[in-house]
Amino acid sequence: MKLPDFLQFEPFNRLREAMGAEDLGDFVFFDPKKNLTGLERIELANQGLPVNPKVLQAASDFTLVFKDSRVLIYHPAPQQPGDWHYHLAECDQVQSLRTHNLLQQLQAKTALPQSEIGNYKVCSDCLQKLRYQNFDAARQRHREYSQRIADEFSLDSFFDKYPVYPVEIKQETPIF
Repeated sequence: MKLPDFLQFEPFNRLREAMGAEDLGDFVFFDPKKNLTGLERIELANQGLPVNPKVLQAASDFTLVFKDSRVLIYHPAPQQPGDWHYHLAECDQVQSLRTHNLLQQLQAKTALPQSEIGNYKVCSDCLQKLRYQNFDAARQRHREYSQRIADEFSLDSFFDKYPVYPVEIKQETPIF
């Protein structure tokens, strides 16, 4: 079966004109296994989603990716007071969580995690892995600068540099 050339199909051209649609637009194939659904987007921005280690990946820039969006991951109820941090990258701590099969206990979000008990802070190992704004905790003479970057970290600024969506992952292999 041969489809007609819809650019030359007069009923559609009249409809497009009546709708005021000047651009023809484009089509992107949607695969719910690779692309976030609308409900998943809403949940990531609000309460978060449980991390499925099989679909969590690292982009070429080391940021964490769930399907086609960058995310942060965190433990919703940390056991120790010092554990109130979230991860943005495939840092050593995230790799350790993967090694010990603890990723299933984490949540993924695209917004700052909220807690009534304590405030979450960005993981300094993630900032180090990304070299975010020249963060370098290893160099003694940059310690004050790096501490200021960590203390003043803004997730909005981070997502300006590393947009949440869309993220293209070339390889199909999860890191976890």
